[in-house]
Amino acid sequence: VGVASVNVGREFEAQMSSTAATAGATEEEYKKLEAAAMEGGRTTSKTATESSAALEYMALAGWSVNDSISALPSVLRLSDLARTSDLVTDSMSACGVSVDNLVGYLDICAKANNKSNQTAEQLMEAYLGVGGVMTNLNVPLTESATALGVLANRGIKGSEAGNALNAIMANLTTGTGQAGEMMKSLGISAFDSEGKFIGLKATLETLNTALSGCTEEERNAALAAIGGKQHVDALNDLMSGLNTTLEDGSTEWENLTKELENCDGALKAMAQTKLDNLNGDLAIFQSALEDTGIKIYKNLQGPLREVVQFGT
Repeated sequence: VGVASVNVGREFEAQMSSTAATAGATEEEYKKLEAAAMEGGRTTSKTATESSAALEYMALAGWSVNDSISALPSVLRLSDLARTSDLVTDSMSACGVSVDNLVGYLDICAKANNKSNQTAEQLMEAYLGVGGVMTNLNVPLTESATALGVLANRGIKGSEAGNALNAIMANLTTGTGQAGEMMKSLGISAFDSEGKFIGLKATLETLNTALSGCTEEERNAALAAIGGKQHVDALNDLMSGLNTTLEDGSTEWENLTKELENCDGALKAMAQTKLDNLNGDLAIFQSALEDTGIKIYKNLQGPLREVVQFGT
């Protein structure tokens, strides 16, 4: 037990030292970070060492110690902690999401995970490519997540979806090149008379209406001009989401938007469901064992360090 405790404790201590160094933490802040990491390890399926690693990624993103601690429980509910923590902070930055809105953002990611053919990680990867454009155009997260969900349902997801939607948004809004010329010829614009963006869905609906009277050849030519050679399929998929009717009479786009707009608590519910089994119980038990080992190590830490330093 002593050997196991020392091994667990020194690994946790080394990770905490790295976290504190990255965060530039004071002695008081170190204690708060350590307490948060141990609490995360004690009460979730993730270990205290993994919790500390997640805190370090938040510090790398420039988050304060208090912001990182408050965000930790939500981040711990997602898997692959180091990668997830990095994705959360980067995608939030791309989308202009503040730490205060972290829970709502992750609820949207969790609901998208459940209601469209993509993982929460893939949605965040997509936001790395298109989040900045959506933020600049004041597109709500539920609307952009709906668009990415429609694409994911047709096999375009992750960074591929983000890059595709980014290119389409540029073609729809810049008014230049063959895309701009085609939109002018169709008599449509992504902006109102005051130069304000009318919205992602509204723009696609305007395009959809303008193409309703066209022949199949004319429609394909218009979508190719606006979507471009590389992303015409993605534009076609977005239009399909507007036109696909489900059993309840709503469109695929409307249905997914409704789900995302009613996503409060989605992340917590998903995490509880995933852990509601023997493997989940064992994971939590293992985390609790590590917490116990770290506490034992703290009583052995001083004498052990003195012996090693004396030997050196």
